[in-house]
This record gives sequence, structure tokens and C-alpha cells, in this order.
Amino acid sequence: MKNRHAIIDAKTGLVRNIVIWEGAEWLPPRDHYVVHDCDGQIGDYWHQESNTFYTQNLKRRYKDENGKVGEYDLTADEQSVIKPLLEKMFVKN
Repeated sequence: MKNRHAIIDAKTGLVRNIVIWEGAEWLPPRDHYVVHDCDGQIGDYWHQESNTFYTQNLKRRYKDENGKVGEYDLTADEQSVIKPLLEKMFVKN
């Protein structure tokens, strides 16, 4: 959906909400920002440097050609760089 946007917590990088926004003047809550036309889901982690959403299952978020949202296993690079961030955020001891 073209007007689907993620509200991201600036401190944690977590998706706090998803909104349908069609461009009327609006500001996100304090200490949050918006990622426009996104595939992310509530609870995902937004990694700004790679422009990618990651799931609580330690996988990369994607949307297929039919618009269905799913998860991919992490690449080798993501295993070394992103996985430690995700484990710190999502894995409870």
C-alpha cells in the first residue's frame, strides 16, 4: 500500500506504529520519525544505514511481488553486523 508509513522510535529503532497517511500536514510523536511507503510491521527493527526492516525472529523483512509480507534469513554480512544488534534488542535471557 503506497500510503503505509512506519512510526519509528528514534532511540531504539523499533516500529511503534503503522499509519495510513495521504500527505495532510502531520507530525509524528516527539522522539519518533516516519519511514514512508514501508514494508515494516509493528515491533520490527529499522536499520537506517541499510534502509531495511528486521523482524523479532532475527530475519530480514520483505514484500513479494503480490504484496505479501514475509521474512528472509540474514545474509552472511547481516549475520556479522546486524544479528548482534537484533539479539541485543529481541533475545531475552
